[in-house]
Amino acid sequence: MAEQEIKNTLQTPDFLVQERLETSVSELLFTQKFVYKVWQLDHPLIKGLNDSKIRKEYLLEELKKGQAMGAGDIYEGLILVLLPNEEGQNKVITELPIDFSEPFIKGERVAWALKMKRFKPEQRMDFMLQNGLLEDIHVQDAAKKIIGCHQTLPHLNDDFGKLMTKDISEEAASIADSAFSFEFMINLLNKEIDPFKVTEIAKNNRFFLAEKKEEFSKAVLNGEIKKGHGDPKILNINVGDGQVGEEGKSYILDAISFKLKDEVAYTLSCGTALEDEWTINDLLSDLAYFSLYFDYLKPQKFSTWFQIIDDVYQQMTGNNSLQNNPRFWFYLNYRAMVQAKVAGIEAAKAREKGEINKALEKRAEAAEFISLAEKYLRQTFDLTGLNWQEMETET
Repeated sequence: MAEQEIKNTLQTPDFLVQERLETSVSELLFTQKFVYKVWQLDHPLIKGLNDSKIRKEYLLEELKKGQAMGAGDIYEGLILVLLPNEEGQNKVITELPIDFSEPFIKGERVAWALKMKRFKPEQRMDFMLQNGLLEDIHVQDAAKKIIGCHQTLPHLNDDFGKLMTKDISEEAASIADSAFSFEFMINLLNKEIDPFKVTEIAKNNRFFLAEKKEEFSKAVLNGEIKKGHGDPKILNINVGDGQVGEEGKSYILDAISFKLKDEVAYTLSCGTALEDEWTINDLLSDLAYFSLYFDYLKPQKFSTWFQIIDDVYQQMTGNNSLQNNPRFWFYLNYRAMVQAKVAGIEAAKAREKGEINKALEKRAEAAEFISLAEKYLRQTFDLTGLNWQEMETET
């Protein structure tokens, strides 16, 4: 198709890119009324992203998951777009005919994009929490969607479950290091985070995983850990206002779907743990991520919000309270360390750009998440009767 045949009538303020946000696997392009999500062309932990069919498949799966979680009225569908060039000369995103086949036009990339309505910043759950606008019903609705979605996920097959029950005590350190990125934090982010504190948390996570590995094996065999991927932190949740989204309804976005690389071969070894960790979904981990920012942003009211989440969890699953579940608190520690790593990376990038104030802000954020991680892990130890492993100091 010739370049002049592309319909540029869409180059209006609605399609002028106001902001671009890069995530670990994708890029979000924000226009006045819409958000376009495209996948990156490569990622060290996800195979095949250089193939447009694979990228399209991931977006389709995300669309299906989003619709299953009640956000069907937000998604506009999967479309082909001509992206703005990286130099910023063209700041307009152009929607293309669905049968368009050329990958580039004068160096500008054609890509599959998931098109969504754009929520206003004040609709995001963290904004509402910080400004006293969040209501019990919003949190209840989100918790119900998270739990309901998990209940529909497929189970891991029997062979995979049996492998999980093998003696993996020697691999516990590998699991911890790969999933938590401890070595990355200690070696490459040591200017932004306290390496001694991270080393102490790493030591105790390894110890916990080695001592309590059977608990995770049982959870797989009991169908509590399934296939799926969840990222339900409140930064990814919006509340409808009647203009964008149904009023009072919670919308959980970023429902990415990853595929297991090789279920039968998965042994939780260092070579596969992080890659496949994204495809394993424990409801307790999702609820921990959902709960984390309530404690980070409003610690004085954390118990109130946690009780709402816990009540929904008990009602929908018939299980005992999360309060006394060590696996839940372990996951809170894990999710907090993930956010500490993210903040540390952002601090390092800001420092490189000379943005000192932002670097200091992100460094403080990383330190706070590390403190939360230690608090949660110590709670885990208290519930399981394990003794905290103190760091040896040089004399």
